[in-house]
Amino acid sequence: MTPITNWLAFRQEFQSAAHVQLPQLPRCEAMRILIDVRNYRCVTPGFIRFDANWRGEFLPLPRSLQFGFHDLLKPMRAALRPVFMAHAVHWAPGGRFSDRET
Repeated sequence: MTPITNWLAFRQEFQSAAHVQLPQLPRCEAMRILIDVRNYRCVTPGFIRFDANWRGEFLPLPRSLQFGFHDLLKPMRAALRPVFMAHAVHWAPGGRFSDRET
């Protein structure tokens, strides 16, 4: 199974079991596919958040160079910024060479 078919199967099973609508996930950008042709049927990485009515919203990870887990901190924090703002929690961009990594 490809990542897109994995997602579609999970989405269908989750929606029928939990009766919660999950958002459509956008397919990978052309540049990501050019860098790694094995991902020609992938979905854009990111998070799903739910509002008070359990409507899902997709928060895509910004594109970045990734050499290790710590390189994902900055794009993850950027993608989750709307969640922090919605709950009035302090948000900082962070990242590998940031003073604020926690």
